[in-house]
Amino acid sequence: MSRARAPRNPEPHVLALSGAWDLSGRDELAALLFGVVRSTPQHVVLDLTDAAVVDCGCIAMIGHCAQRLRVRGGAMSIVLPSPAARRILDASGLAGAVPFFDTVDAARAPLTATPESLV
Repeated sequence: MSRARAPRNPEPHVLALSGAWDLSGRDELAALLFGVVRSTPQHVVLDLTDAAVVDCGCIAMIGHCAQRLRVRGGAMSIVLPSPAARRILDASGLAGAVPFFDTVDAARAPLTATPESLV
């Protein structure tokens, strides 16, 4: 049985979300996230800086995608400069699985960098 694998892209894939991500946008978010995961990136940076709302279903989907990346040897980082928004994602349990950063540049740094959420 032969298997072909797409080569891993060493550059982080940055996906910036803006506006409200709730039930009405959940299918679109799923298509975006799972499309990125299938493209075999090593590192996905999810920029939520301009996201006004991210509901619990979308948060769960982000966590699921982060888990799928980890299983494939990849990682996800989240850019979320708002302390209030970080507290919400912290309460969801996502902070334990995905590191948070203040800027896209910080999140794009090597995966060995220390996220601000853990400093």
